Amino acid sequence: MDLVPQLSAGCTNCFGTGDVTVVKKQTCFEPSIGEWKLEMSELTYDLPVGLRGQCLKPENSDMQSDKSLQMKRRRAQIYEDGEDCKIECIKYRCSVCCFNTAGPCVSAHLLQNAIRIMELQPGGLLPVCEKSNIIEDGSYLAEFLLEKGYEVHGIVRRSSSFNTGRIEHLYKNPQAHIEGNMKLHYGDLTDSTCLVKIINEVKPSEIYNLGAQSHVKISFDLAEYTADVDGVGTLRLLDAIKTCGLINSVKFYQASTSELFGKVQEIPQKETTPFYPRSPYGAAKLYAYWIVVNFREAYNLFAVNGILFNHESPRRGANFVTRKISRSVAKIHLGQLDCFSLGNLDAKRDWGHARDYVEAMWLMLQTDEPEDFVIATGEVHSVREFVEKSFKHIGKTIVWEGKNENEVGRCKETGKIHVTVNHKYYRPTEVDFLQGDSTKARQKLNWKPRVTFD
Repeated sequence: MDLVPQLSAGCTNCFGTGDVTVVKKQTCFEPSIGEWKLEMSELTYDLPVGLRGQCLKPENSDMQSDKSLQMKRRRAQIYEDGEDCKIECIKYRCSVCCFNTAGPCVSAHLLQNAIRIMELQPGGLLPVCEKSNIIEDGSYLAEFLLEKGYEVHGIVRRSSSFNTGRIEHLYKNPQAHIEGNMKLHYGDLTDSTCLVKIINEVKPSEIYNLGAQSHVKISFDLAEYTADVDGVGTLRLLDAIKTCGLINSVKFYQASTSELFGKVQEIPQKETTPFYPRSPYGAAKLYAYWIVVNFREAYNLFAVNGILFNHESPRRGANFVTRKISRSVAKIHLGQLDCFSLGNLDAKRDWGHARDYVEAMWLMLQTDEPEDFVIATGEVHSVREFVEKSFKHIGKTIVWEGKNENEVGRCKETGKIHVTVNHKYYRPTEVDFLQGDSTKARQKLNWKPRVTFD
């Protein structure tokens, strides 16, 4: 048996900060033919850095000898947001943990309880995917549409490492990356020629533009790039539809954002609330919003903006605050981390679950007339509250001491400082409060969130 670690990048398919592509040669039993066979495959998995080199053992099973494990495929099942995330175990380690030859075994039950802390519970189509990876929403949307019988086509950016971790399970054959009803095309929102080529080839009936540089803080550092992808990229996509002569046959969904409201002009925010973006990301999305409206009015294109407030899931990028908190608390629980840093603890957001929100995207395209909708829960919680509730899931109470950048979160039970404030995580212009009013969506789409904050 040979395991060759190759690439390290970043995805969140299995709760990680980096992924590892493994070329695996394994002898395993194939029940369909009743024979043992040699299997060659290349897989990309992800696991927290601190857990690399360790094994995920199936519960209620004893470790077997190396020889028997070489002849038998074993799986550990980890509950992730109502799904089974299956990781193949080889010898005394998971295939993602190939940096070490052996390590202590972490049970699936322990990982389940530690990692899942404070995670929110539970044709032709061309969903356009984020620049760096198949995005959180894109993976849930692809699942949703495949279940409804769609043929799903996705645009993915060329990368030196595999960037399909969140949709690996949707391949007809995940090991060999053989496509079924989900088909991927190399493309880029900065390349209008490739967009025209793909749309002309696929001739989709629905297009979901989820592509963006979507990190608000990073948009201050990558302002021009964010404008090119998030703003002008939307125009390129709309122009491609027009160039291909599909104005009268395509329905177009644009992923808009609550960051449009920025310095809020009224509470709560609804479809008629004036926009006041406070970041390059928000400004780029504002252009995208209005160019969608313009194409709708100028060319009678069925085009809608979904103004989605914050929505989270275990597939959220690791550098977004909710995942950063939940993953850090999990590592503290496992003894792999003592303390982590955050920015504005008093920022308040309207948080929902990504799976609920992708259903709303689809519903917007099933209406008779195109309209823009706010999608939100209507509940508001602060980052500080998110931290407190996360620690409660591991039996710790956080007590806050100090003010501003000198504030710390101390564990009441142990006296240890687990949370600090770092100015580098503050935005140059903060958005302090966002609360959505989704009354229109509830009435016209019959949509409502199923997953609560708690």
